[in-house]
Amino acid sequence: MDRLKKAVGAGMVIPVLAIAGCSSGSDRSGNESVREPAISSFPRVENPKTLSFPLDKYRLLTDNENRRTVGSALKILRTDCMGRFGFEFHDAEPAAPVEFNHERLYGVADQRTARLYGYHNPRGGVAQSKAQSNLTASAEAVLVGEVEAYKGTDVPKGGCAGDAVRKVHAGSPGMTSADSQLPDRLIAEASLRAQKDSRVRKAFKRWSECMKESGYRYDSPTAVLRDARFAQSPQPAQEEIGTAVADVECKSKNNVIGVWSTVEVAYQRRLVEDNQLALKKIEDDISMQVKNAYRVVGREG
Repeated sequence: MDRLKKAVGAGMVIPVLAIAGCSSGSDRSGNESVREPAISSFPRVENPKTLSFPLDKYRLLTDNENRRTVGSALKILRTDCMGRFGFEFHDAEPAAPVEFNHERLYGVADQRTARLYGYHNPRGGVAQSKAQSNLTASAEAVLVGEVEAYKGTDVPKGGCAGDAVRKVHAGSPGMTSADSQLPDRLIAEASLRAQKDSRVRKAFKRWSECMKESGYRYDSPTAVLRDARFAQSPQPAQEEIGTAVADVECKSKNNVIGVWSTVEVAYQRRLVEDNQLALKKIEDDISMQVKNAYRVVGREG
């Protein structure tokens, strides 16, 4: 059953942008210098939870209702399939569904979180789930497709789990692993480009100077997220709390999130334009998944 579980990390939450910022990058043509998009103004952003990005709609997880519906449909299909083989199957369920938003995309952004948790996860790290109980070896073999037949009945390719996925994807355009990963790759690319943008670099410099006034030396908001000291203890120490509080103050004082997010949106918009055909295929696939899922759960999408 472990093969069906998601590994969820505990402790600090390090956004994708911080990971992307660690690597040396260029655009897909190999050019180190990318033309900066024109931006007329930078609105003030205090709460990134309210932000939306051009590439959001190409990721199923960004729509909480659709994601829950697809998850429910997969659960129903797996349960029904296992029932046809004589197994009473109770699928694992997360204890508390996690809502998607951009709240921590740029690290810690509000003082309450900074003072209470520093850079640690406010949810306490691991999202626990109800473990599958009394799953026999035979049942697991049917679930994941380790056998071709069970008691004279053919087992679907990939087992009941694979069969459920195929049914949710029925009628959608053929998708490869590379296709499905495209939005995440483009998001990482836009993040990297944004961090190299001159306007973001200036905002980072102002932030760094502000942090230095409070006694903290970091080149950028992504650098502080990579400070290994803050990941070494299960609870935030006073040094981490102080750093996070100063971090939030300096972001707000210099509208760092406003500049950063506006630039990132511009780069995402450009990448959407450059990848219209491939992204349209992904959009159609998501649309079909959602349509099929609503049909399975007995609701009209």
